[in-house]
Amino acid sequence: MGLSIISDTSEVTVERIKIEIIRYLDEIEKGNQVGKLSDFIADHLAKNYFSLSKLFSKNQSKTIEAFAIEQKVNRIKQLLREDELTVSEMAYKLGYSTVQHLSNQFRRITGFSVSEFKNDALLEIKCLK
Repeated sequence: MGLSIISDTSEVTVERIKIEIIRYLDEIEKGNQVGKLSDFIADHLAKNYFSLSKLFSKNQSKTIEAFAIEQKVNRIKQLLREDELTVSEMAYKLGYSTVQHLSNQFRRITGFSVSEFKNDALLEIKCLK
């Protein structure tokens, strides 16, 4: 099921960082003003962001920002499958400054444009019905 016991304190901290990133994205989606991700994480974990960032990168082989972008892209995929919002509405909901910024990040992470992914996802859903 993907569950395991975490005993190393650095692993616990990394998992807490991941949880705070998800909470941060939840707050953005709700339309709440939450400030910068770095401040949000540092405040909620009551630790220096630089040391948290260093620990996360060492443990995960990616930056906190890269992980957060991956989480945003996963949310975009979910929203595209639901097919209820326009890409512009998704960009606004997820705190992107422009649709182009969302599109660029999406393509960089997935290798697909938003429209390519959406068309494939909708076709897949139709085939399952």
